[in-house]
Amino acid sequence: MLAAPRPISLPADDGPHDALTEWWYYNGHLQGDGGQRYGFELVVFKRASREGRAGYAAHVAVTDHHRKAFQFAEDLTLPAPAKPEQGRFSAQVGPIALAGGDGRDRLSGATADYAIELRLTETKPPAVHGQTGYIGVSPTEASYYYSRTRMTASGLLRDHGVPVDVTGEAWMDHQWGDFSLQGGASWDWYSVQLQDGTDLMFSVVRNPANEVVLAYGTLVGVKGETVHIPKEGFRARSTATWTSSATGTTYPMGWQLEVPDRALSLQLDPVIPDQEMVTTASVNATYWEGQVTVSGSAQGWGYVELTGYRP
Repeated sequence: MLAAPRPISLPADDGPHDALTEWWYYNGHLQGDGGQRYGFELVVFKRASREGRAGYAAHVAVTDHHRKAFQFAEDLTLPAPAKPEQGRFSAQVGPIALAGGDGRDRLSGATADYAIELRLTETKPPAVHGQTGYIGVSPTEASYYYSRTRMTASGLLRDHGVPVDVTGEAWMDHQWGDFSLQGGASWDWYSVQLQDGTDLMFSVVRNPANEVVLAYGTLVGVKGETVHIPKEGFRARSTATWTSSATGTTYPMGWQLEVPDRALSLQLDPVIPDQEMVTTASVNATYWEGQVTVSGSAQGWGYVELTGYRP
């Protein structure tokens, strides 16, 4: 286990850091006032340069259950240096923006046919991962990492120009550190929010030879208590595959997650198979980032992220 250079301190560490790489990531599950259901994902990446400037990339995506549609957008900007505000973050990358801190955040973003404007408020204490909040992201690199695994979400979603009042629940990740992810590492990442109030995160990291080199998870209880789950404490396997007609990439699709010590056996199924992100205009990566339903020994919603599958 990597030893943390220092403990994570919140809300101070909600803000940006003097680090090579950093991101603020959100996903969530929304219901419209007319019964409509949507998933959303929004992320802003910050990458520092040797000159002390920071470039920003951002992605936003919406999954529409009724239309069985998925859309995403991306943008890239190189703003002038800004003095960080301790405990707060704020970034505007084209039409994608986020701001907040201390578990009270605002998000906005738009694709061709959808737009979101959301307010998020945490309902649990933040959860640090890997016991210390400092965890491996590749065989040789590490990251500070915490999550707000349960946040209420409310606001407006525009569906093909039609405004829909929405409410729901969201998940937030914040990671930063002097890592580059240029060594070929890839990962399968799972976030799960169960109906009983329990939340789960699992990360399985592979090297360029497709060998699992890191695996860990965190269980977050109803009141925010955390339990670190080591590699041997859970099992994750796919039950099918899906091949993208756009890129020819074959992804695992449908997953069985098991935590024997907790008597959890969960089946994760994509809301729709095609939730592929081809982000050649920003970070030049092709990955799958999709909303899933959760069934089995417990029910709920989740998101799965798959990287490294495109040759």
